[in-house]
Amino acid sequence: MSDWPLFLQVDEHPRSGEMNMALDEAALDAAADGQGCFVRLYRWNAPTISLGHFQKEAQLDVPPELADLPRVRRLSGGGAILHDRELTYSFTLPRSHPLADDPTLLYVAMHDVLIAELSKIGVTARLRGEKPESTSTPPPEEAFLCFLREDPRDIVIDLGAEQAKSQSVKIVGSAQRRRRGAVLQHGSILLWASEFSREVPGILNLFEVSEQQVATAVQSAVEKFAGNCSERGEFGFPKEFISL
Repeated sequence: MSDWPLFLQVDEHPRSGEMNMALDEAALDAAADGQGCFVRLYRWNAPTISLGHFQKEAQLDVPPELADLPRVRRLSGGGAILHDRELTYSFTLPRSHPLADDPTLLYVAMHDVLIAELSKIGVTARLRGEKPESTSTPPPEEAFLCFLREDPRDIVIDLGAEQAKSQSVKIVGSAQRRRRGAVLQHGSILLWASEFSREVPGILNLFEVSEQQVATAVQSAVEKFAGNCSERGEFGFPKEFISL
């Protein structure tokens, strides 16, 4: 797949919600202009709520513990996400890229490589899949937070007996947006439960691994996915992106 130049950015420092969303949008516009594939791994410098593109803020029933947190609007759809103790990836592909054609294929391509890399450090996860799961207290379909909703493309960890799969928790959720044929996909990988949403555990609440191990596994997954998108690339985004 050498026809698409690749730009890979692993942010050294956390950024504000506004900057993170601006960089995602700049990458989507650049992909729509045919400039190549853009892949980024980043963090947030403060607990922030991102609202899905189609969520109407005036109609939202925001939990009191989240009401005072800063908010930004994502390009992608879905429910609100509390970005706190997590890693976030994003990538954009131009219209001409073969992976841009099928939304489901794109989710699976990224999530499969994340699952594979996490398994190397002893974190056993899977795609949720289409089959309804038996849970004692199913979350409402329209819960405010995305991580309390269910989607077959989620990455989940099973709790309890492996055979029973009595309950699973979502540790990775992703969403997409298309513009002029180009596609943006970004996703949150939960490291720890946030103090603002303790009912949503992260990987490190469930497995005896270090944060550095998880971060290394996630970065390896992002880099492998990037390598699957294009054979020729360079490290770092164009300077005009970073100076937004």
